[in-house]
Amino acid sequence: MRTAAQLTLAGLVLIAALNRSQCEAAELGGHCPISLDWCACMVVRRGPRVLCNATADGDAVSDDLSRLAGFAMDSLILDGVNLTTLPRHYFVNLTVKALVVRNTPMQSTEEDSFEGLTHLTTLDMSHNRLGAIPRGLTAVPTLKILRLPDNYIADFKNLPPLENLTDLDLSKNLIEKLDGNVLKDFPKLKRVWLANNLIIFLSTSFFKGAKNVTFVDLHNNMLTNVYTAFQGLRHLTIRDYNETLCEQGQNLLTSGKKFIDLGEKDLCPSRKVFIILAYGVPSLVLMVTAMAAVTAYLKYKHEIRVWLYARGICRSLQCIKEDDVDEDKDFDVFLSFSSKDREWAYSELLPKVEANGFSVCTYDRNFKGGFLIQDIVQEVVCCSRRTLLVVTQNYVESEWCRWEFRVAQHRALEDNINRLIVVVVGDVRPEGVDEELQRYMQETNYVRWGEAHFWDKLLYSLPKRDARTRVIPNMHPLTPAAPPAI
Repeated sequence: MRTAAQLTLAGLVLIAALNRSQCEAAELGGHCPISLDWCACMVVRRGPRVLCNATADGDAVSDDLSRLAGFAMDSLILDGVNLTTLPRHYFVNLTVKALVVRNTPMQSTEEDSFEGLTHLTTLDMSHNRLGAIPRGLTAVPTLKILRLPDNYIADFKNLPPLENLTDLDLSKNLIEKLDGNVLKDFPKLKRVWLANNLIIFLSTSFFKGAKNVTFVDLHNNMLTNVYTAFQGLRHLTIRDYNETLCEQGQNLLTSGKKFIDLGEKDLCPSRKVFIILAYGVPSLVLMVTAMAAVTAYLKYKHEIRVWLYARGICRSLQCIKEDDVDEDKDFDVFLSFSSKDREWAYSELLPKVEANGFSVCTYDRNFKGGFLIQDIVQEVVCCSRRTLLVVTQNYVESEWCRWEFRVAQHRALEDNINRLIVVVVGDVRPEGVDEELQRYMQETNYVRWGEAHFWDKLLYSLPKRDARTRVIPNMHPLTPAAPPAI
């Protein structure tokens, strides 16, 4: 029959191995020295022994345990008792050094389950159904040996600091990771059993602080990372380390190798190597990336600035200014006017604009010969920071002038910069001009020649170069070859 319970009462051992008929058959007859409902017989073999049957349940045992108060017991073994949880104050007023609760359907304990066990040094709760480390262990600071094999424990949650603990057995459980500095609160810990789990990861800090550990059993696991995990444990013995493998992984020092083949430099590399790997490689990658980014920026600086400025990126913070986008422009202003208004433009407008430090491009002194007019117009619009339209009745009636306006407007929309300045000369009304130009004049401000503060408004509309002016000497004669009539 299965063992139900065993107690050692200073030489009196109660075990559940035989029922009464088996006791009598073995000529081990006798009677119980104390009244226990689950006691069947007593035998004498190197001291009184009481054998009890296996039919006891948790409530019956609890009632009988209260009768044992006052006995100084070396051990109390509850084997096969029908307990699904360990109730509160279950062992109160008992004096026992070793407690064994095994082969039960127990899944959990209460915070006060171990209260009163002030002399307990060994706790064995193996072969149960515990889903976590038992709660309430803070009530037994004298604990030296904790055995919890063959359960369903997945982590170290609920494990309190036990300064006297020397042996910890968590073999045959469901632990997958050994992470965190869990063992730092166990200064006297010497032996750890973790065999037959599902361990794939062993962190570098798990054994940090547990300098007295001399024995670790890790066999029948598949570790992926033991890098520096045993650093500082100079007297460590790893049980069955010739059967313990490191899983295939990125760590070339340990990947797929047996512990027996790993040296101290593999398991405990120097701090210098660790620093180089941890900081050197990322720094090198960052430096190469930065150099590549700088090289790309220097090569495509203008294209990048134009792209960012046109999409409004950084413009509000002024990290990219219009000067940065237009730094390769040859002219500040392209002066677009009808050839019939040439004399007025050269006498009234051009001198004052250039006197304020702006470089001005005009078709008759800057257009290159031998090229199509359409190509030249597109080029000078592209090479000028602003296009200044002198809108007169002659300009409105000129097909070429209207085409110049459309080219300039298209460029402004493409760059997302307002590059058009309209100066109206004479009796010209928005409703009397081309539809596109009319719409533009209605949606934006234009300057009319002769109005108050005309030059203040015009100069304000012209491009600024951080309050610096730049005069480009006129390298072209003012009386070039006759331009085409536009």
